[in-house]
Amino acid sequence: MSEEQNQQVPKMLHLSNTPTAFTDGINIACRIDGCVLLQFISDTPSVAIENFRTIMNRDNAIQLIDNLAKSLNYYPMPDATPPAEPSPAKKKGSAKA
Repeated sequence: MSEEQNQQVPKMLHLSNTPTAFTDGINIACRIDGCVLLQFISDTPSVAIENFRTIMNRDNAIQLIDNLAKSLNYYPMPDATPPAEPSPAKKKGSAKA
């Protein structure tokens, strides 16, 4: 079977007994190995509760963002370009004779 044919075969989704929880926020951490940590959090009056934590590679994280944006029909625009870094100060009296 070719790679193209293999990609067309639908996979069955096995539903687990993982409970569904409302999420108030997400913590995101980009790791030095290129993976992304997502931590889903619910707030209560006395404590924040971690509902779920997952790690995915960068490509899957980008695909998640694309799918979420398409589902919500929301495509955020990047903020204005940040100001340029100041150039290093020139040292006075550094000319060699």
